Amino acid sequence: MSAERPGPTLEREVKADGEFVQRVRRNLAAWLQFDDRDNPPYHPSTDGMIITNRTWEFDNGESRLPDWIREGWSIRSELVPVDQLADAGAVRWEDHAHIDVGWSAQDEFDFGESVESLGVTLLPWIVWWRHPVSDEPLLRLRDDFACYHALIKNSAGLFRHPLDDLVVARLDIQTHPFFEPVPLVEVHESYLRDFLAARQFGLLIRVVADRFGNARTARELGIADMDVTPIAEGTWIQTNTRSAAELGFEGVMGRGTLWRSITIPPYDRPRTDRTPWPYFYERPAPGSTPQFLVNPAGDRAALNSAGCPAYLHFRPEVLQKYLHAPGYRVRFHMRTWGRAHAPGNAHSIDVGINSQGLVNAFAKDLADQRPEEQAYWASFSVTPAGEVCEEMFRTNMMCDPPESSSAFEQLSDALTRLNDAARPRLGASFHSGADPSENEIDRITVGPLTREWRELLELAKTLLGWLVEQMSIQNLRRAIADRAPVDNAWKQIKLIEALLLAEGVSADEASDAIAPLTGVNILRIAAAHPAEADLTKAFSLMGLDHVPDTSRQGWLRCADSVTSALGAIAGHLIGNS
Repeated sequence: MSAERPGPTLEREVKADGEFVQRVRRNLAAWLQFDDRDNPPYHPSTDGMIITNRTWEFDNGESRLPDWIREGWSIRSELVPVDQLADAGAVRWEDHAHIDVGWSAQDEFDFGESVESLGVTLLPWIVWWRHPVSDEPLLRLRDDFACYHALIKNSAGLFRHPLDDLVVARLDIQTHPFFEPVPLVEVHESYLRDFLAARQFGLLIRVVADRFGNARTARELGIADMDVTPIAEGTWIQTNTRSAAELGFEGVMGRGTLWRSITIPPYDRPRTDRTPWPYFYERPAPGSTPQFLVNPAGDRAALNSAGCPAYLHFRPEVLQKYLHAPGYRVRFHMRTWGRAHAPGNAHSIDVGINSQGLVNAFAKDLADQRPEEQAYWASFSVTPAGEVCEEMFRTNMMCDPPESSSAFEQLSDALTRLNDAARPRLGASFHSGADPSENEIDRITVGPLTREWRELLELAKTLLGWLVEQMSIQNLRRAIADRAPVDNAWKQIKLIEALLLAEGVSADEASDAIAPLTGVNILRIAAAHPAEADLTKAFSLMGLDHVPDTSRQGWLRCADSVTSALGAIAGHLIGNS
């Protein structure tokens, strides 16, 4: 299976476009004095994720031009013993504190375990060094952080929690045209603070930034020379100007420098309620009322309480019971949104799946469920990640429902169009018209709920059993027989291709039309032999040059490509009638 690609949280870049430059120049003095320092991407902590290591630069052109601006940012982080965290946050850190690996001036090998600087012990948050022979940059998380959360890493540098199924950390190596490679690291704040509590550390984030801007006059520039000055807790700036005589061109240049020391404290105690490791002591009691995770910090609240948001986040496995247990039902009426029903309850639950693969549920609907059902949902509650399911939110909160249908509805409509197109050519229907069972329809609309590819393979088996195996082999052979030879071993997919050829469709077009059906058939066969599944070949027949990142994405691709295939076959039959 291919790796997940990093999400948009690592792409909060300053846009190097004219609009950005114009916005800066409208208030150049404020920009040079970092009035936007608490906004993304300049502040490393937003949306529950913390960028702990990053470097980037922006330059809009020639430094002698009157509208030139430039900025460079460096974000570095180290662990600090918790009893030194306050002191570390009060220091204006220059860029001289490094944790290096290699032979020291004292003829000792430094393993990069710690360094003393300005009275503070700094320990590495990440493992980062260059290979002494190949010069290849090497980056990894601390082993104890990955071990503590039992994180599962994929090849794209994403680390997922094994129980909460959230991305806890992302690692990448940034390359620049004129600079050495640098690490790019992002971590979930709640899981970081949990680890810090277990290790009795805090995290120190050191931010150093430089900004330059030209102006025609000192008045337009709007700043004066100012020595290093504290402007907020753990924050200092310095500004200076250079005149035309110093620069060698008409105008004046301003420079602003920012230093920030941001500290992330540990939780009061480790979060044993979500540890994947066996825990033999009494866990902190959340109270008799089920408690749900309500924010990235890991706080919990009861349903209908003031701290409970309208929508909550859950591991997708929460819907497994609704698909498989007697009396329970869940069906999506849009691509990612639907209703779940528990037996003996008149109130259904509005549910959807967001872009991170988490289930969202309407808190008010959960509050209308029986206490034991609320407790069941609470056991799957996870720290919020990603947006609320767009289809659900747009419809319920914005009164702006998107154009969307469930996977079953789109496939059923395509099958109806194919039957209508085939009837004049075959003198009968392509398909028996029988629908899958109610439970199979539910599973088709919801799609896979785990990261196991076996779920997708089983759904492919259901899909082919409904759409293809109920096509009449007898009717297909009869439609071809008087125009082309028919092999008695041919099944439905091969017979459809032969029919298209008999209708005058080119070999390439006929092959392209049935390719997605062949791809899904490969997945269907693999359901019996999953270890032999050739996912790359299957999805290449559905128009992809890679295997989708998750089984859910793979399933949606199957539904879309098969819908397109049925439409293409119908189009060829109509076009050649």
